[in-house]
Amino acid sequence: RLISEFIDLLKKEDESEFTSISPDVKGNAEPIVFISHKSDDKKYGHALRNFIIGLGVKNESLVYTSHPLHKIPLDMNIYEYLRQNISGNVFVIILWSDAYLDSPACLNEMGAAWVAQKDYTNIYVPNFSFGNPKYHQCAVDTRKMGAVLNGDEHCKASMIELKDKILEMFKLTVDEKQFQFLLDQFIKEITE
Repeated sequence: RLISEFIDLLKKEDESEFTSISPDVKGNAEPIVFISHKSDDKKYGHALRNFIIGLGVKNESLVYTSHPLHKIPLDMNIYEYLRQNISGNVFVIILWSDAYLDSPACLNEMGAAWVAQKDYTNIYVPNFSFGNPKYHQCAVDTRKMGAVLNGDEHCKASMIELKDKILEMFKLTVDEKQFQFLLDQFIKEITE
């Protein structure tokens, strides 16, 4: 009887009241950028983090576990935390390195993003071994063009494309002078 009364009550309620909370129930409706990386590569991860935050992305909209402002929360299981974040509106940046390919945790992150069919971008540390057989056995499309973080003109052009993608995703704008400074800082960080 109580269940029937509850169902009748729900039928009478305005449906819009419930849809407004559904994004929180299903996962975060706000976009999240997740930098999947090996902690050995945090020089490049930090540079990417600074670039993304410099575009106006809020700290809480970035998952980058090697930085104290984006780390796994205290007392949280790392895999549960990542599962919760990958289930939402997430864009994954895969920071490829040979160390990444040797890490079961990194491969799990990448595989989870692939299974969940999340949008991703391939970014490579400068000394990445493209001939590594482990790379060609991964679930994600390794023929998809990516950016090598070596500071050359191709790298700069790719970072401009990444900027455009992130600005569109978060509905942000950035002043051209500010972006030029941000790009110069990024190139300096990855080439030092």
